[in-house]
Amino acid sequence: LDDDERRRREKVTGKVLTLDRTLEDALPYLFALLGIADPTSSLAEMDPEIRRQRTLEAIKRVLVRETLDQPLVLVFEDLHWIDAETQAFLELLVDALATVRLLLLVNYRPQYRHEWGSKTCYTQLRLDPLGPEEAQELLTALLGEAAGADMQSLRLLIRERTEGNPFFMEEMVQTLAEEGVLTGERGGYRLERAPSELHIPATVEGVLAARIDRLPAEAKEMLQTLAVVGKEFPFGLAHRAAEMEKGELHRL
Repeated sequence: LDDDERRRREKVTGKVLTLDRTLEDALPYLFALLGIADPTSSLAEMDPEIRRQRTLEAIKRVLVRETLDQPLVLVFEDLHWIDAETQAFLELLVDALATVRLLLLVNYRPQYRHEWGSKTCYTQLRLDPLGPEEAQELLTALLGEAAGADMQSLRLLIRERTEGNPFFMEEMVQTLAEEGVLTGERGGYRLERAPSELHIPATVEGVLAARIDRLPAEAKEMLQTLAVVGKEFPFGLAHRAAEMEKGELHRL
């Protein structure tokens, strides 16, 4: 993203045409999706619904063509938070899966609904919460081997409150460390306060909200901005999106 407009257009064009020159007509839609100016494009005058459908089709064509050269794995996480455009793309892609070398891996909470269950290429794996032994093993990895009645009470409290959800367990331990209830480092924590004095949020959202609330105002604003981009991004994109000096951005 530190490249100028011309260089980015050249890179995308080179990658796509190297894959298959018959994909050239997909380039205007890919440029628009990536925010790359294309003076020769007529997409601005196109019917929005036609443009939307052709954009989704262009992405699918590139991915399907890639599977002719090598098997492809695509991962989409947390479909329960999916946006309408990504959902439309997945519906289009799923229709092609039975005949291409592409493995689509998705995860979602039970409230998410889809129409893929009847497809022969669809397999569902249920991810259950950790049982008592697995939960105890994870807590030992997170907290360490420290003994004592208070630490044992804390382990029991975390297991009961999280109901075996491993993400929730990790976030809860992280929260306790940030609040100074636990001192030390992962795998070797010490308890500074009795478990009976702890206030632990009842949901994953509550744990994350509490962590965000402890951030300085400028860090919260940056987090909100970059959350729109995703969990991973190049520094150049963060610099453009956050609109602040590079030194300040590095500090945050």
